[in-house]
Amino acid sequence: MKPAYVIDVGARTWSRETHNLFDFEATTTAITEQRFTVSDSVMCTRSDNEVDVVSHSSSSEPAKAEGEKLI
Repeated sequence: MKPAYVIDVGARTWSRETHNLFDFEATTTAITEQRFTVSDSVMCTRSDNEVDVVSHSSSSEPAKAEGEKLI
């Protein structure tokens, strides 16, 4: 059975320290862009330039949940 709803998530990260502000002058090669389709309760975490989506219903990936919690 398909879920009744899904959310498309887009994440953009960059490695240069910008004091938690968006770097409008960053080149496209410095930005890492990722897309996820979410249909369950999840937590988004960041580790370096990688954003991971960790499902609350799955405890199979506890190492990913230890990054910086985004949402």
